[in-house]
Amino acid sequence: MNRPLYTVLYSLLIIAIFFGTSAVYQACGKSGKKSDPEENISDKVEQVADIYTDEKFFEEDDIDNEESEEAPPVKPVEADRTPDPAPVTPSSRLTGNYLVIAGNYLLESNADIMVTKLRTSGYSNAEKVVFDLSQYYTVIAGKYDQQSIANSISSELNGIGIDNYVLKRKN
Repeated sequence: MNRPLYTVLYSLLIIAIFFGTSAVYQACGKSGKKSDPEENISDKVEQVADIYTDEKFFEEDDIDNEESEEAPPVKPVEADRTPDPAPVTPSSRLTGNYLVIAGNYLLESNADIMVTKLRTSGYSNAEKVVFDLSQYYTVIAGKYDQQSIANSISSELNGIGIDNYVLKRKN
């Protein structure tokens, strides 16, 4: 008979604790009803919009413009220019349909370094070219008529640590 009495008392105690914490929670200003998340987001967006008005943005832009007028003019960097196309010689004419490209470089000196590296590694046909409408010096390790040969050369280059890819020439 004591067991049902203890169960009822524990149940009443748990209910009392639940209602007590609910009352304390509501008294602290936290309501028990949930608000719509979309309303919270739109309220936050409006608050941010109120903080950053157009006038404030323009005032900051005016300050930035004043500072930029005082700054010395920036000299153009040589690397930003478009390279002159390499003269077409018999060795630079594309004869194979599959090109093994060993890099594209904005600076001609970097392309020259890669060509030298390829030639010392045994790829004597390595050359740099500038394709039409390109601003990069492209280093070609070799030109091949068959894709399988180009892929094997590409694998060899990867094996010695030179990143590359095979490109099929457009007709």
